[in-house]
Amino acid sequence: MKIVISEEQYRLLMEENFKNNLISKLESFKKFTTDVLNDLKKSFNFNIKFGLTYGAGIGVLLSHVN
Repeated sequence: MKIVISEEQYRLLMEENFKNNLISKLESFKKFTTDVLNDLKKSFNFNIKFGLTYGAGIGVLLSHVN
C-alpha cells in the first residue's frame, strides 16, 4: 500500500527521526561518561575536582616534556 505525503510532512518526519537519534546518542554518551568517572573513582581513588582543575594543564606540560 502506498502512502502519499507532502514534502512538509516528509521534512517533519525526518526532523523527528533526527531528534530521536540525537537524543538517544547523547543519553548513551552521558551514561558512558558517568560509568568512566565512576570506574576512575573506584580504581584510582580519582578526585574529579582535581582532574577538571589541573588535568588540562598537566596534559599540556606532559606533551611538551615528551
